[in-house]
Amino acid sequence: RHPDVLVLHATATFVAARDRAAGLEGGADGYLAEPIEDAELIATVRALLRLRRSETALLAHQRDLSDFVENAPMGLCWLARDGTILWANRAQIEMLGYEKDQFVCRSIFEFDKDAEIREKFLGLLTTAAAFNGFEIDLRHQDDSFTGIQISCNPLCRQGELAHLRAVGCEHHEREH
Repeated sequence: RHPDVLVLHATATFVAARDRAAGLEGGADGYLAEPIEDAELIATVRALLRLRRSETALLAHQRDLSDFVENAPMGLCWLARDGTILWANRAQIEMLGYEKDQFVCRSIFEFDKDAEIREKFLGLLTTAAAFNGFEIDLRHQDDSFTGIQISCNPLCRQGELAHLRAVGCEHHEREH
């Protein structure tokens, strides 16, 4: 099946509800059973075309939004409650000089230098509450430290924390 082709199944033979369901489950976008009135055929085709236009617009918007987030000039990442970096955009990774595979899926605490700050930050993460402007020094790939100011808010699904959405900005020069 080609994803750009709409399939409208029309039949005079397979007219039972189970047949229509099987046709739709098999990939048809619409299903009409004989006798088919002209107005019904035209309305069904128009409805399928509206659906396709909406789907195309939604996919274009999703691509634009993904591009915006991935290429934003500010560091963005998702953190698990335990500090694991689940995803990070290009700016967040480059801020610390790493490659994606050196940064994502690791704990943010592998990059910090202060145990006291680490405990405070972990305490904030485990509450899964929003916070703004937490300052933490994170290890740059060249072993210097970059001061980062982090703000987070939780994303919950069905009452459970999915992850924390974090924004990170450099707030002072790197220290060696």
